[in-house]
Amino acid sequence: MLSITTSSPYLFILNDSELSAQAIVAVDYEKLNMNLNNIFINKAYREKGKSYSILHTIFTYVKNIYPTIKTITLDDMSERYRMPRHNLYINLGFNYIEDYGPEMISDYAKVIENLRKHLKCI
Repeated sequence: MLSITTSSPYLFILNDSELSAQAIVAVDYEKLNMNLNNIFINKAYREKGKSYSILHTIFTYVKNIYPTIKTITLDDMSERYRMPRHNLYINLGFNYIEDYGPEMISDYAKVIENLRKHLKCI
């Protein structure tokens, strides 16, 4: 069962009890950027397209509340950190901000377009 809660006007938490999944997104004060602070999906459900679905749900939910959002940032803490062929975030259009470190950024519209393409394939 999917639920989205807000613990403040700028912090959104998505829980999917069926998938043992959770995502936390924070919005900056100017409402131009959302930051994916954390995402976790139970290993049993990985590589089945569930990550794409969860990200699409929460990103579009937050964008409906803050329509001025232009970018999404995150720290790539995945097992596929800096692996271009198999990295979820790289596949969605995120780029590393520096030559080292996990910080990534992408244009919101680009991420949503890529999420929709992946969801059509599933």
